[in-house]
Amino acid sequence: MKARHLARLGGVITMSFLLAACNTGAKKESHRRLPKMESAVGKTLKQGIDGAVNASLGVSPVDATDQRRYIDVESADRYTICFQQSVPEMQAVKFYVVQSSTRCPRSIGGKGATSRIPDVAGKRAEDAKREILYSGYQPARIHFYDATNETREVNASKLAGLSVCDQQPEKGAAAVPTGTVKLFVGTKCRQ
Repeated sequence: MKARHLARLGGVITMSFLLAACNTGAKKESHRRLPKMESAVGKTLKQGIDGAVNASLGVSPVDATDQRRYIDVESADRYTICFQQSVPEMQAVKFYVVQSSTRCPRSIGGKGATSRIPDVAGKRAEDAKREILYSGYQPARIHFYDATNETREVNASKLAGLSVCDQQPEKGAAAVPTGTVKLFVGTKCRQ
């Protein structure tokens, strides 16, 4: 019985050493030094992304404010970097940004100005979508409907040649990134 108990205890001790060795290796791995990258604070998101790419780092752009807006990287030149944080375990840098027309909060997640729904009536559907994304809405929250049959949804892949005839919410309304935007599109809009 003592032999069995000692064998079991030896197995537990061996397993503990193995786990400790694995954890030590993982710790060293996750705390690797990141390649040097100068601060991008105050620059545009596009400039920050370019700097990160040159330093072989990944990028994660995040809203710097409490508004939790979607960040449209295709409009990277329209955002300003307020804060920068290294993410060593991902070999990346996190940029906390705001729209260039607004001020940075005092700290990450601080109070930010509420975005407004832009006036996209009359714009090409693709351009309108880009403007709504820039106001902070997730792509999945933007829906297109046929202006002649407002219950029929239009697939986003079929927007070429279509313009926005109407929108909900209306221009100037507070943007609510967790809400939905409806854009009614057509080749000709009735006046």
